Amino acid sequence: MKNRILSILTSCALFLSVSGAYGSVVLAEPTTTAPMYESDEAGHGNITIYTYSSSGDLQVFVKDFLERNPDLDAKYRVVTYRPGRGGGLDYYTMTWMMLGGDTPADIYLPEFDYLYDFIDGEFASLSAPYSDFIDDLDAKIENAELSDVAKNIGKDSSGTIKALPYENTSGLFYYRRSIAREVFGSDDPMTVMEQIGAGTGDWNKYLEACEILKAYDYAMTSSLDDVWNPCHYGASTPWVKDGSLTLDPSRAVFLDLSKIMEDGGYTNGTGSWTKEWENDMAGKGKDQKTGKARQVFSFMGPLWFLHYTMQYNCDSGSPAYNDWGVCMAPVSFVWGGSAVIARKDAVENKDKKEFISRFVEWLTLDATPNGFQYSFASGEYTDGICNGVTSTKVMNMLNVSDPFLGNVNPLAFLIKETISPVTGGYGEYKYSGLRDEFHSAALSYALGDMDRDAAVKQFQENAAALGEIDVNSNFVVPDNQLTVPAPYVPVPTTPPTPPPTPTHAAPTPTPVDDQDPTPTRARGRDTSKKKKSKKKSSSSDEGGVPTIVYVLAGVGSAVVIAGTVTTIVLVHKHKKKKSM
Repeated sequence: MKNRILSILTSCALFLSVSGAYGSVVLAEPTTTAPMYESDEAGHGNITIYTYSSSGDLQVFVKDFLERNPDLDAKYRVVTYRPGRGGGLDYYTMTWMMLGGDTPADIYLPEFDYLYDFIDGEFASLSAPYSDFIDDLDAKIENAELSDVAKNIGKDSSGTIKALPYENTSGLFYYRRSIAREVFGSDDPMTVMEQIGAGTGDWNKYLEACEILKAYDYAMTSSLDDVWNPCHYGASTPWVKDGSLTLDPSRAVFLDLSKIMEDGGYTNGTGSWTKEWENDMAGKGKDQKTGKARQVFSFMGPLWFLHYTMQYNCDSGSPAYNDWGVCMAPVSFVWGGSAVIARKDAVENKDKKEFISRFVEWLTLDATPNGFQYSFASGEYTDGICNGVTSTKVMNMLNVSDPFLGNVNPLAFLIKETISPVTGGYGEYKYSGLRDEFHSAALSYALGDMDRDAAVKQFQENAAALGEIDVNSNFVVPDNQLTVPAPYVPVPTTPPTPPPTPTHAAPTPTPVDDQDPTPTRARGRDTSKKKKSKKKSSSSDEGGVPTIVYVLAGVGSAVVIAGTVTTIVLVHKHKKKKSM
């Protein structure tokens, strides 16, 4: 293994033309001062394969693959590039690193945020269709039972698959189990799912749960950003489509959802990625408006968010430690991730194609216990921490146990998310700034700085400032479909003391003047002349359970009717004997 740091020293913008039989792409070399990236090598062969990923994970996967395939280890030398500590992580730097220079990547993993450019945008001509280097592609996709997201997110406009992800980054709902028991009566995932409207694609039930939690002095979540991510990444259409500004219904709902949540006081008023937000994950947060301590009930995100954000901020000394549970979220969304692309030139090189074909198939489609999907899902690469994968078949094979989630298997809930039309609404990277423009406008409305129409107008004007977008023709803002929940009054959670066990033993009849029935006295009442029953109610000494007394002719006994202690007093009518 060999490590080295490569520095790209530039003082002005340089343009590199990548030409070939598939068109010409012009790349701008980074202009930042000394951006740096790192590389690792594996394998002992003479044929060099270059790979690129924005994280250090890929090099680990490559080494494991070569160890499992000694024939390829002897034939290939694989160089994996990734951003270094001093390297720029901006889009243009990463694009240059993947496609530019003297050693363009043969396999590269663009993140979802800019995947469109590589499969259907300006760099699409450089990427190879999967059917060019993987035989029987459709059959292998069917056998692996890939999620809908995995099958669709890497398709170009003609329906050709040019990229496949390996990680499942669908979002889940994480909740405090102790709070669920107190407020909803159970911490069972099915109970919580019913309370929040999980899987319905509708936020109204979620808002009702917000109001209930507020009545118990809990916040549903920490920040409005915690519902923005599901709204934003729950889209299926990009911000700009065919040159026209669009507003996916999943994103549009944030206008009204954020307003209702802000007015209702359903969050702690933090901002994402702040210390206050992290404190809420640990159970040490407070309401930012009042300054009073207030626990947060939930967060939403993929498994990577749980393990590398929530769990990182909730250590063993935190009040919320070992108190988190998991279930499906109200809506489907896909947050983060990357997809595997093979360079078309490399696939047409017979020597390189062998490695590319076998490695990419192992990474994305091998659903056997020897495949990457199984190893990744079971935590082989992550110290036992389970990960979501794109193969539903593999996730069904595993029964993992996550200690941070009370030893529940989170993959069981990811499986339920594998059938969904949602692809995250990713589009051309140059329009990615529209996300922040809409988010800002919606928050201005939520915080009362402007009305709804003004917020929408501000967003359109800022989009128009880009100068190349039609902001009117296909731009539709749906009417509000959400309902402000009615105020909720908590029901006392302490159950009443159960009534005493009824007794059916008949007491010895006594004259009416001396009779002293229990628990309510009938002394002094002349019941011997009345055949109709008399009804009297009182409260028992314990728990306030009402007692109803019926006085009839006969022998006394007690029964329980519909939870009420009812005493039946049967009194004999005494007659004088006739003298003989």
